[in-house]
Amino acid sequence: MKDDRFVLLLGRTSDDPSVVEFLKAHDIEKRPKLDKGLFDAILLNHKKGLEITFTDERHLDVKSDKYEDGDLVLSNIRFYGEGHKTFKPYTGPLPLGLSFKLDRKSSQELLGRKPDVMNKDLGKARWDFKEYCVFLTYNKAYTEIGVIAIQLPLK
Repeated sequence: MKDDRFVLLLGRTSDDPSVVEFLKAHDIEKRPKLDKGLFDAILLNHKKGLEITFTDERHLDVKSDKYEDGDLVLSNIRFYGEGHKTFKPYTGPLPLGLSFKLDRKSSQELLGRKPDVMNKDLGKARWDFKEYCVFLTYNKAYTEIGVIAIQLPLK
């Protein structure tokens, strides 16, 4: 499996030119800003089916010396498929060759193995890779994906 442009954005700061361009390309003009007492700033585009999370560098699961104190780091990108009340389906290219039309077996084949964590009651699966994680939320029959998320690795 090869990384793509979405995976390469993970871990970059909110002022990184490639992150700024990514936000602009998805019609998100607002800059991430932490509300008092929070450590995540979330930017949404409901019409494009996209949710982007920036995390204060002090609260990342995997620490790094490459950030300055208080940097907001792109930590998660979530893409919504069909059937959500508040998000229209994302219609652009998806990370890692994924598609909302993949069933559980096909998505496992594409990602190269069974998930590291599977919650069958909620229809959610997580794959842990060295540089990132992939989260998939399936419909009840596991015949297609409703939400695709990529994020920085967990501990």
